[in-house]
Amino acid sequence: KENSPSSPGSQSISQVLKSQPVISGMLFTFLFMNFFLAPLMIFMPWYAKNVYADGIVALAKLEFSLGIGTVAGGMLLSLVKLPGSTWARISLSLFMMALAYLAFTCTHDIWLGCLSVLVLGFFLSLANVVCLTFFQSTPEPKDVPTVMGLVNLISVASLPISMGILGAFVESIPVPTFAASCA
Repeated sequence: KENSPSSPGSQSISQVLKSQPVISGMLFTFLFMNFFLAPLMIFMPWYAKNVYADGIVALAKLEFSLGIGTVAGGMLLSLVKLPGSTWARISLSLFMMALAYLAFTCTHDIWLGCLSVLVLGFFLSLANVVCLTFFQSTPEPKDVPTVMGLVNLISVASLPISMGILGAFVESIPVPTFAASCA
């Protein structure tokens, strides 16, 4: 029997994923979310300069709005347990993030852009907390370190991979089209 060095008696990640396919689905969802949101960090400065024509000031407004949304989402979850199943909460959060991302790519007004990324940050925070709670509570306690190791790998690896793919295509696809396709 394969054991992870992180916890005595724990299963390998492949054994955990075979025995609990719902974890595989949630890991794919988490990867999808991280992979398509990473380019936002490139798109925000581009939009600040080229769409809002306000450079660093617009970028600061966008970053501040994203931060406020993220903090608000985290604060809400620390005060209130959201109703519904895990899948319903994740699905709603992902849907609202996609709408906010798409709204951001379509607006030409800095304040609508700020509102869009504020909403995106809010639902990003909700989705992250719900996902992490799922990953810490669904597997057997002895398998949590193994699952969380894979979650960490996805979090860390999705950013450079996403940025590499973005870099490969950014000059051949107009940025607004590329940004909208990530939504």
